[in-house]
Amino acid sequence: MGHSVQSLAAASNISVEAISAALRLREQQLLASLTETSTTTTTTTTTTTTTTPKPSRPPTVKE
Repeated sequence: MGHSVQSLAAASNISVEAISAALRLREQQLLASLTETSTTTTTTTTTTTTTTPKPSRPPTVKE
């Protein structure tokens, strides 16, 4: 990956200015992506429902 912008431009028949502009744009995209990733938070909420049985009544004693 040690190619210079000049050698890439010559090999691909693209101007140095076009390659430099593309590199700057990609750098901005990567920086924006990193900033977006680092500021995004996720919140998870868990709800637990417990059903308690009705209390039993003591038996009625008839006298």
